[in-house]
Amino acid sequence: MIRYDKNDPKSPAIFYIYYFVVYFGIAIQGSFLTLYLTESGLPVKTIGLLNGIIQILSLFVLPVLGRIADRAPTKNKVLCTELAVSITILFMLSKAKNLIMICVFRILYAMFFTPISSVYETITMEYCRKNGWEFARYA
Repeated sequence: MIRYDKNDPKSPAIFYIYYFVVYFGIAIQGSFLTLYLTESGLPVKTIGLLNGIIQILSLFVLPVLGRIADRAPTKNKVLCTELAVSITILFMLSKAKNLIMICVFRILYAMFFTPISSVYETITMEYCRKNGWEFARYA
């Protein structure tokens, strides 16, 4: 049960809402992006190759972005930047007509969207630790 007290700045309700929105978006993105790419004219083999390339690139990109997030004065700015860049790239992906540009935007989108989960979980864990909460109850 979510208990929200608007006078209590430590209320975990914002985390419940944020996680609901994020996981709802991940479900939509994970389910429909492949269908969108198929409808855009990409062959299934190319989509599979893109997904493989994204996984390999994430092995190199995630540690770099993790280091940037760890050194940032506030992780909220890193999270907002990653979200803004991801939304911008996703918008550009929806407008791309050339198959090469669709592939490029798909890879760029994944490179900025994938590390988002690490950053928001770190923010949640730090906030829970600071307030004496158990992380598993809110994530």
